Amino acid sequence: ILYVVECGSFKETHNVIAQRLVALIDQYRPRKVGIEAGFHEDFQFIMRQTIQDYERQQGVELTVGEFVPMKVGNQFSKAERINRTLATFCRAHRVFIHESLASLMRQMDHFPKSKRDDEVDATAMLIPLSQSEVPSRYGYDVPSDTHEWSWSVQDLLDKRAKKDATWAGRFKRAG
Repeated sequence: ILYVVECGSFKETHNVIAQRLVALIDQYRPRKVGIEAGFHEDFQFIMRQTIQDYERQQGVELTVGEFVPMKVGNQFSKAERINRTLATFCRAHRVFIHESLASLMRQMDHFPKSKRDDEVDATAMLIPLSQSEVPSRYGYDVPSDTHEWSWSVQDLLDKRAKKDATWAGRFKRAG
């Protein structure tokens, strides 16, 4: 089961994206963070510097796991990749989307006919990283040791369930 708690699409400079990502890393403490491969190479230096600045400013030490490059393979179209990942999980009632993510739900409702699909595409990329199966099955080329998506829903639920027994109730079943 996949619980989607954060999702967004924005066109910003690398520095602003890095600052947003570091704040999310501080909030959720993931073991791995998937980043689109073409963006990944240019982004590593900026991320390291942003993490150091953030730690100094906030007085915290971030334990940052691995940044995993998500290389989109060319064996499937975007629509087919999303159908094999997110849509399959939705049809199986294995995706829950937080009620605050109206933009993602709107994009899902209009996919593949809408030009706006960044959030759907990013959410679909979570599936191969969250599965123990070979990600290439879904049309992604990722390192073979990348089997666990660290923004694991179970990790989040375990932490939140202790604080709020109704937390999962704030999610809507997709599909």
